[in-house]
Amino acid sequence: GTVRLGATPSLGPYFLPAAVAVLHRAHPDLKLYVREAPPRRLVQQLDRGEQDMILTQLPLPGADYRVARLFREPLCLVVPDADPLARREVVRETDLAGRSVLSMGPDYVLHEQVAGLCATVGAHLDQTYEGTSLDALRTMTAMEMGICLLPALYVASEVDRGPRDVRAIPFAGGRVTRSIGLVARRRGGSDRTFDRLAEVFRDIARDRAALGLRVEG
Repeated sequence: GTVRLGATPSLGPYFLPAAVAVLHRAHPDLKLYVREAPPRRLVQQLDRGEQDMILTQLPLPGADYRVARLFREPLCLVVPDADPLARREVVRETDLAGRSVLSMGPDYVLHEQVAGLCATVGAHLDQTYEGTSLDALRTMTAMEMGICLLPALYVASEVDRGPRDVRAIPFAGGRVTRSIGLVARRRGGSDRTFDRLAEVFRDIARDRAALGLRVEG
């Protein structure tokens, strides 16, 4: 059968290619039609029946969903190469105090998470230049417009292999993470297909343990 899968742009391009390859080998009868959108829009599409399932950051508003928690993904602090923190091996949340922090727009759950962290540690969430993509946040950070928090899968794919104009630093103890889940309507689609996808996604996360991904569920 065919599954319409919505995915947040802050995860899909850096996680789904490996998952799709595994799915195709193990379940050649299953076809994924993948469409990206910000998490808030994904939820609206799910509610309207335009998506069968969505792969997104948790938590989501509302309770009428089937949710499979998949894994926790570390967030890294990304700073310009000339920043005093750039030579550190690890950072702590309190290192953000007094700093200007860039973030995605409010359509992203990541925005709420970063805003909460800024409020807790006394950092300034710069809402003047909200990013429309992780690439935009990375570029603005390289231009010394602020610092940002980026997910580990993106960092491994785009920062560690890219120009050395920014530096990504892990948080001590891997304490700053985001939760990723697979979500469907309670009365929409097949439980078996949902469970099958969730297990494949968890297996891919296990293969990424070196990046700090921790499987849930």
